[in-house]
Amino acid sequence: MTTKSTSLTSEQNPVSSAVEQRPYKAWVSGSIPLLGTIESPCIKICKLDPKLQYCIGCKRTVEEIQQWAYMTSLQRMAIMEQLLGR
Repeated sequence: MTTKSTSLTSEQNPVSSAVEQRPYKAWVSGSIPLLGTIESPCIKICKLDPKLQYCIGCKRTVEEIQQWAYMTSLQRMAIMEQLLGR
């Protein structure tokens, strides 16, 4: 499967270099094996986008962030897949 990259340049998006380091990008590409726990996609840029209502760093909603520790691996994988479209 090929995917088309729609990343903005660093001039267009000041957090682009941090965004490229998101763990779920490596997970989706297959470079991180699934061995149990899905790590948090947090990249320590925690700021809520007032219009979209999710974190500009990890793209999770406040509810997803709050519930992450209580989610199963399957629930976390579902969130990780949704993050790719945000």
